[in-house]
This record gives sequence, structure tokens and C-alpha cells, in this order.
Amino acid sequence: MSVEAVRRIDDAESGIAVRRQGVIAGAWVAFLLAILGFLVIYPILTLLLGALTDTNPVVDRLQHRDRQRATQELDGPDQAAI
Repeated sequence: MSVEAVRRIDDAESGIAVRRQGVIAGAWVAFLLAILGFLVIYPILTLLLGALTDTNPVVDRLQHRDRQRATQELDGPDQAAI
């Protein structure tokens, strides 16, 4: 018998291979649930925020950043000479 065959027999007898497959399967399920949770919960929270406030969470956030950038550019040190 080869060494690999003996290793497989030892693993099968001790149940290590079964435990390893269970851990890998559990990790895969947790990973998929995390992705699904993000893809479902984030849009729901965005819709909830938009429904409960007078703001549009997507557009207003982008406009706020644009205003900050414009203000920083106008207040920059190189603009003092103009």
C-alpha cells in the first residue's frame, strides 16, 4: 500500500475528513449568508432612511461630498492670490 492510501484509511477511521468537510461547508454557508445579508439589509436600510426622513440617502450623500470638495478647492491656499 502507498503512503497516501494509508493516510486516507487513517483519516476515514478517525473521522478527520468528515469533520474537515463539515467545517469547510459551514464556512461556505456563513460566507454566502454574509454576502446575502449585505445585499438585502443595506438596500432595506437605505429605503427605510429615505422613508423616515426628508432626504434622499443616495443623492444627498453624493451632493454633500461634492459640496465639501468644492469648498475645499475654493478655500485652498493657492486660491488666496486670486
